[in-house]
Amino acid sequence: ICCYGGNMGQNNKDKTNFVYFLNNFLKKHNITNAQLAKLLDVNRSTVTNWRQGHKLPCHAMRDRLAQICAQTDGANIDKTLTKILYAIHTSEGAANGT
Repeated sequence: ICCYGGNMGQNNKDKTNFVYFLNNFLKKHNITNAQLAKLLDVNRSTVTNWRQGHKLPCHAMRDRLAQICAQTDGANIDKTLTKILYAIHTSEGAANGT
């Protein structure tokens, strides 16, 4: 499964932002958990866990989410979610020395 749980420590703000903007993005575009799960080829419960902040998507899945955001109408919320996805990726890479 391409997601992980647990506490993000110093990245809790990124996690909170991710959850907030993901929920708003899906609501704005009338995308259900099942529809997003099908687009990403994951279980619907995985998307539910992301939306509730129990787990976060892995790097590869975040990239796929960012691509979906980029394919929308370019509204600010979509750009913000993309930035948060990459911020999480960058901060984790720095923490791991990559």
